[in-house]
Amino acid sequence: MADDKQIRAAEMRDRSDAELQALLNGKREELHQVGFKHAIGQLRETHQLKGLKRDIARIETVLAEKRRAEQGADS
Repeated sequence: MADDKQIRAAEMRDRSDAELQALLNGKREELHQVGFKHAIGQLRETHQLKGLKRDIARIETVLAEKRRAEQGADS
């Protein structure tokens, strides 16, 4: 795993949309790989699944907040 440390939402709010999208794609790919390992019985640390899902949700939430803020500023 490239990044075992959870990412804090406050740290993500300082990043650009492109960086967040790249991070989201990386986390989704990592979840896919970990899920496959879990399915074939090679995953010892099953807590990684939950952590990755939470990281993905956290990133999606920050992206949604940014989109809402842009729409509010445009109005």
